[in-house]
Amino acid sequence: MRPSLLYAATAAAFATALGSAHALETSINGFANITVGRTLSGVHETYTPPFGVTGSEVPHQYQCPCYIANWEHAGVYENNDWNFNAESSLGLQGNFTIDDKLSATLQVTARGGNSYHADIDWAYVSYEMTPKLLLQAGHKRLPIYYYSDFMYVGYSYPWVRPPSDLYGWQIYGYNGANILYRDSWGDWSLKTNVWAGESRDNDNTMMANLYYGGRVDENWKDIIGAYVDFGNEYITARAVTMRNKVDRTQYVNGAANVLLQDVGQNFYGLALNADWKNFILRSEMNQFKRPVSANVYKSYLLGGGYKLGKFTAMLTRSKFREIARDWEEVEAHNTNSASLRWDFHPSASLKLQFDKVEDESRFNLISGNRNGFSGDTKLVTISLQTVF
Repeated sequence: MRPSLLYAATAAAFATALGSAHALETSINGFANITVGRTLSGVHETYTPPFGVTGSEVPHQYQCPCYIANWEHAGVYENNDWNFNAESSLGLQGNFTIDDKLSATLQVTARGGNSYHADIDWAYVSYEMTPKLLLQAGHKRLPIYYYSDFMYVGYSYPWVRPPSDLYGWQIYGYNGANILYRDSWGDWSLKTNVWAGESRDNDNTMMANLYYGGRVDENWKDIIGAYVDFGNEYITARAVTMRNKVDRTQYVNGAANVLLQDVGQNFYGLALNADWKNFILRSEMNQFKRPVSANVYKSYLLGGGYKLGKFTAMLTRSKFREIARDWEEVEAHNTNSASLRWDFHPSASLKLQFDKVEDESRFNLISGNRNGFSGDTKLVTISLQTVF
């Protein structure tokens, strides 16, 4: 389906839902994350995006020590100052049942890093083709990570945030359609999802703020992907793959400079998670490849924890590596994390987390005498996270 027709169909379904609200089953729920943190150590310097331009445009800058907690929306702790806005967020989701087969979902999220402007994260319709097969169309998150669907629902995972070495790419949503299949055998369940679509983001936040310092348009097109989830109440395994083409255009003093055009990339991911008695295991790895340029982006996380009453303690290590054909490792960082979660209410938790980042990036050719991306640093965060 062409994007224009898809948007029209989605809009029509929402119009139908709203126009017949008296006949709908409507439910509203939401989530909130109130997070405050500060860097504790690191190099005191001005962080300038490594591919920042010179001239009349001034690249976006941060006062380090810096910790990039949210890559998607450039949520950064900086300058050893307490910060409430880097990760705090509020989300509302409406679910509208039109009839026994057709429904619509809308989710709006306001984030502190974006001055609490409301962003539409979900806007799609669902049609139940059979009890096991579901067709969905509209705007959704790309389901390439284990926690993709719950990225901002902090209450759903043990940390303050999913490890940012792994969770964070410039494109995180798409406009398109997917088919979801669900089945079960005894204690075991299977879920498979196949999706296709595209995403166009003019003035991409991550590219502009963290890499180029000015406007960058990012387009992921011809997206097609699939995942398989299989597990029971104790263990879950997940495999995912996706491929697409990338267009990227940088604007320097108003002039367009095409950086990438029709560059193919492939994504592969694996996850294995377990909850057995009081023990917790979280593990995930993924890899992006761009065969034409021979660029490879690798990341993983491995964490273990223990539950004791209402408290959960967790130790996690995560790692990111970018490898390019024509130069040595460009971006590389590791994070060691210790977190403590207190479930003081059935729908709310209080979390404390300490992160230590080791920055092994090499940007000497780009940034003069600066080694690393944003430098080694330590961070402490406290977060109140709830669902309602």
